[in-house]
Amino acid sequence: MTFIHKEMANGKWRELTLMEQLDLTIQDPKNKYRLKEICRCRELLVDYFAYDNIYGSSDELWHNYFYAFAYLARMQQYQRNNSETNC
Repeated sequence: MTFIHKEMANGKWRELTLMEQLDLTIQDPKNKYRLKEICRCRELLVDYFAYDNIYGSSDELWHNYFYAFAYLARMQQYQRNNSETNC
């Protein structure tokens, strides 16, 4: 696998802020078909944390939104771990 940001692949991404991670995600060409949702998410997060929250976001809304992604990532990790041990 070829990494655009090799130092990030070694775990440095954990040192970045959420906004920096989103910006790198937006720059990544493999996300061009998801760009609308990623940019919209960034816009709403910036509004919620840095501006007047004109979109009316809440902690509960963000928890529910990101929970689905966290759940999927955990399931994929679980499947990868189990498929490696069953080989």
